[in-house]
Amino acid sequence: MRTILDFLNTHEYMREHLLLKGGTAINLTVFNLPRLSVDIDLDFVPNLTREETVNERERLTEILKGFMSEQGYSLSEASRFSHSLDAFHYNYVNAAGNRDMIKIEINYSLRRAKKRPEKQELRRYIFLHVLQKKPLHFTKLWAAN
Repeated sequence: MRTILDFLNTHEYMREHLLLKGGTAINLTVFNLPRLSVDIDLDFVPNLTREETVNERERLTEILKGFMSEQGYSLSEASRFSHSLDAFHYNYVNAAGNRDMIKIEINYSLRRAKKRPEKQELRRYIFLHVLQKKPLHFTKLWAAN
C-alpha cells in the first residue's frame, strides 16, 4: 500500500485531483491501529462540469490502471464502476507469497468538503491531502450508518 500512496502523492495529476479519506486516512494520520481490511478511499476533488469530469475520470483511470499494472497488480472482475463510484479491486501476491487483494475506491459525488483539505504526513514520509480531522471522522461515522 505504501507504494500506491507514494504514487498518489508524487504523480502531479493524481495529487491534484484526489483526496484521501476514510478509515485508512484516519489510521495513517490519527491512530495506528491494526485493521482487518485496508483499502484506499479517495474523493475526486475538482469542481468541474459533468463533461469535464467524465474526461478527467477517464484520464485518472488510465493513469491508475497503468501504474497498478506496472507494479504487478491485476484488476479483478470484482471491480465495480457506477455513476458516482469506481471501486478498483486489485489482486496481487503479498510478501508472504499469498494471494491478496486491495481495493481503491474513487468517489465522484458527495465530495464537497466544507473545510480545506490539509496536507498531512502519513507514516514513512508520505504526504497526501486528506480531509481535516473532524470532517474525516464525521464522514467515516456517516458511512457506517
